[in-house]
Amino acid sequence: MDYFLIYINDGVIKILLDKISNFKGNSICLVNQDKYLLHNTIDTLKKNININDILEILPKDGNIKISDIRNMQEFLMYKPNFSDYKLVIIHEIDKMNIQAANAALKILEEPPSFAIIIGTTTRWHHLLPTIRSRLYKFLLPNPDLIDRIKMNILSIIYICLFQ
Repeated sequence: MDYFLIYINDGVIKILLDKISNFKGNSICLVNQDKYLLHNTIDTLKKNININDILEILPKDGNIKISDIRNMQEFLMYKPNFSDYKLVIIHEIDKMNIQAANAALKILEEPPSFAIIIGTTTRWHHLLPTIRSRLYKFLLPNPDLIDRIKMNILSIIYICLFQ
């Protein structure tokens, strides 16, 4: 699938919110080394949808089990009640055990047209290749990285102009 690089200029959340409804019927994965940034991004995405149309899956005892995936499949059997789409958030998607990953393959590949499945991870390469191939990857760079890049560009401009 395609890869997207979302730049932070005090508005990565706005960029995602503007485009998130375009991903109905798709599965995406937000990737960043900072769990705090991932958590804040998810919290902002959840504000625009009714709580009854959101399902969050968190690792229990260190991993995501097949029962969690079955709950997700059952949740996605019915259309949304109060929103335009249903939102499933799988926190730390890389922590799915093998059975859960195999059970999730079909639903990740072809979610219902009224659903968006969002996974988050700090370790993209720990996902099974079969799972990675079914997700759109959103790289969320750290805000401090963008600030450093801007400072380097300004330094280069300053050197070019005043030397």
